[in-house]
Amino acid sequence: MEELPEELTPTQQEAQHVLQCTLTKLLDPRSKYCSRYSRWIQRHTNLAEFCFRCIRPQVWEALQQGLNYDSVKAIAGEFDWQTRGVYYDVVMGKVDCLTRLYIGQSTNLRVRIRQHTDFRYRRDAPSLHYHALQKSKGNPFGVLCTLPSPTMGNHMLPGMDEPDLLLNLLEMWMCLVFRCLPKQTLQEWLPSGVETGGEIGSLNIQCPLDTWEGPGGKHERVDLRNAEDPLAREWAEMKRAEWQGTQTKAKDTSPVAETRPFPVLPLLSGFVVGFLLCSYLKYGKGR
Repeated sequence: MEELPEELTPTQQEAQHVLQCTLTKLLDPRSKYCSRYSRWIQRHTNLAEFCFRCIRPQVWEALQQGLNYDSVKAIAGEFDWQTRGVYYDVVMGKVDCLTRLYIGQSTNLRVRIRQHTDFRYRRDAPSLHYHALQKSKGNPFGVLCTLPSPTMGNHMLPGMDEPDLLLNLLEMWMCLVFRCLPKQTLQEWLPSGVETGGEIGSLNIQCPLDTWEGPGGKHERVDLRNAEDPLAREWAEMKRAEWQGTQTKAKDTSPVAETRPFPVLPLLSGFVVGFLLCSYLKYGKGR
C-alpha cells in the first residue's frame, strides 16, 4: 500500500476525477452495473482513497512524463507468487513500430503472465492482444497496482470484502487513465472535458467491469472495423472472415433432402415380365 500524497499533481488530479466519475456512474440506477456495484460502493466511504493507495508510484511518474514505450516499460514491477493486482503489457510493433498497451487483472499475477508467454495458450485463446504479439518486436510486462494480502485482517479494508469487484474497478480505472479502451467506451465513461485520445494504442476491447460476472453474463459487442488503429481493423476483418467461413461451412453440411433416382430398372423388369406372360398366353397355349 502506498501513502496518499499531501498534494496531487495535475495528472493525479485528473485520475482522481476519472475515478470519482466512474463511481458516480456505477451508482446511477440507470446503469446496467448498478445492481452489481452500488451496494458494495455504498458500504465503503473511503473506497476512492483506498484505490488511489493501491497504485504504484511509478505509474504516476510515467503518466507525468508522457506515455511511450520506454516510459511505460520503466513502470516494471515484481510478479510475486499469488499476488492479486492489475498488470500491463506494452507492445512494440515489428513493422509499424507503434506502441500499444494491454491492461489486465489476475488473482495470481505470476501465473497469468506465464499464460501470456505460452504460445500454446495464445493459440487456443486468440485475441487482439495476442494478434499484436505475433507482430511485435518487444512486449515487456509490468504491474500497475496490487491488492493487500487477504491475511492479517486485510479483508476489513475498503472494498476487500469483494476483491473481484475491487479488481474490476481498478482495471477499469487504469484503462480509462491510460485510454486503453475502444473510443466509444472512453467517450461513455470519461468525464466531459477530459480528452479521449490516447498517446499510445489500445489492445483492450471488453469493459473490465464485466469481468467475473459469472454464468449468463453478457459482454457488449464492440465493432472494431472502423477503429483508428489499422491492427485493430485487421483483427476485426480476420474475425469476420472466420465467422463467415463458419456460417458457410454450416450451410454446406446441413441436412438436405435426399434425391433418389427414378426406379427405372424395376419398371423395365415389370414390363418385360408382362410382355412374356402375354406372349405365352397368346401363343404358348396353341402349341
